[in-house]
Amino acid sequence: MRRGDHGGFVSFLKTELYIAKEINTLSFPHLLEPSTSQDRQAESSCQSNSATSNVNSASSSTTSGRKTASPASTLYVRVIIEQLKKYFVEQRDIVCDGGALLEKEMLDDSDKKDAVRITVNYMRQSNKRPSTQEKIAFSKALIDIFPCMRVHSEEGYEFLFNPKTRSGLLFNRIKHLIEYEKKRDKVFSKKNDSESIDDEKNKDLAEELSEIKDRPTEKQRTLEVMDKSFHLRKKLLKTADKSKILLHYPRFMDTHGLIQADFAKSENIKNPSVAMNLKNLLLHTEFLQEVGQSASKLEDYKEWSPSILAFLCWLHELSATGNGRQDRASMFSEVVENFIVFCPENAKIPISSSPKIIAQGPIKNNITRLYIAVDGQSIVTDNSMVDAVDIFFKIHFVFDIAYHKSIRNFLKYIEYYIFNIQYISTVNIF
Repeated sequence: MRRGDHGGFVSFLKTELYIAKEINTLSFPHLLEPSTSQDRQAESSCQSNSATSNVNSASSSTTSGRKTASPASTLYVRVIIEQLKKYFVEQRDIVCDGGALLEKEMLDDSDKKDAVRITVNYMRQSNKRPSTQEKIAFSKALIDIFPCMRVHSEEGYEFLFNPKTRSGLLFNRIKHLIEYEKKRDKVFSKKNDSESIDDEKNKDLAEELSEIKDRPTEKQRTLEVMDKSFHLRKKLLKTADKSKILLHYPRFMDTHGLIQADFAKSENIKNPSVAMNLKNLLLHTEFLQEVGQSASKLEDYKEWSPSILAFLCWLHELSATGNGRQDRASMFSEVVENFIVFCPENAKIPISSSPKIIAQGPIKNNITRLYIAVDGQSIVTDNSMVDAVDIFFKIHFVFDIAYHKSIRNFLKYIEYYIFNIQYISTVNIF
C-alpha cells in the first residue's frame, strides 16, 4: 500500500473489523466507527478509491514472494491473543489454572489439551458452532501464545486445525462438544416426555412415600409402599444423588427387612427363588466347627464373642496373604477395620462412608446391639451376627456400593457360594 493511500487502508480495515464484529469475539467498538469528524470525513472521501486500494494492498502483500497476512487480519489475531490471555488468567477451577499454563515454556500433551479446552470455551461463549475463519484465527492466536504448539508446515497451526482435512486438536474438541450436546438434548427431550407420563402414575405413590418418610408407620404398610417404589430407587441409583438414598428413603434405617426385600428384587440376581439368607450355611454345625479350627490363629481377636470370632476366622481364611507373618497380621488388621468396629455402650455410633458392622456393648465379648453404618447413617439388624453380615453384604447391591478391596474375597465367596449369584459381578471394587 502506498504511504499516502490512507483512505484505502481505512476502508480495508473497516471490512476486516466488520467480520470480527459479526462473530462477536472482539470488544473494541472504538475501532468499528470513526470517532471524530475528521475520521468520518476521511472515511467518506476514501470510499470511491476502496477497490483500487484493495488491489494495490494485495499486490504489495505478495511482493516478497511469499504469503503474508493482511494488516487487518494480523490486527484481528493480535486482539484475540490479548483477550485470550486475559481469559486464561481468569481460569482457576473450571478447567485448570490457565495462568500457570501461560507461564510454561513447554507443554505436555495434557497441558495442550487443557489450553485447547479453555480456548474452545472462550470461542463458544458467543458462537456454539465457530466458523472456519474463527478456527483459523484462534489457532493462529494459540501458536503465538504457545510456540511449542507450532508445527513445521505451510501455516504452522495444522496441529490445532487443518481446514483441508477437517482435523486437529481444536477442531476435534469443538466437534466433540457439538455431538455431545446433540445427544444430551435428545436424551433430555425423551426424559421430559416420559416424566410427564410418569408424573401422573407416580402422583399417588409420591403421597404414600411422603407418608412413610415423615414418620415410622406399621411395618407391613412400609414394606408395601417400598415395594411399589422400587423402580424409583433404581433410577436414583443411576444419578449423582445415589449417595443420598437414605435421605430419600429413611425407613431403611429403622425398618428391618427392607434391605433384604430390595435385594431379592434386584435384576442382577440370577436365581431370586433361592432362600437368600446366610443361615442356609451357618446353621450347619459342621461348617462352624471347621471355621472354628482357625480360631487358634487369631490370638489378638479372642476378646470378641464366639459368634463374631467365627466370622473373623472365616474372614481370615479368605483375606489376601502377605509375604510373611507380620505382613499378614498387619493386612488382616486392616481387613477387620473394614468389616467390624467395636462401639462402647451408650457411645455415639461412629460415622462411616463405606459399609461396616458396628458392634455395640459393654465389652467385645458381650455385644448387645449390631448396626450397619453406611453413608453417615446406621441401619438396624435383628442384633444377631448372622443377620448383620447378611445385611452388610446385601447393602452393596441395594445401594450400589463398591466392595472394599481388603474384603473382596470374603464378599465374592458369599456372592457365589452362599447366594448362588453366578455371573460377572456389576458391583464395583475400589
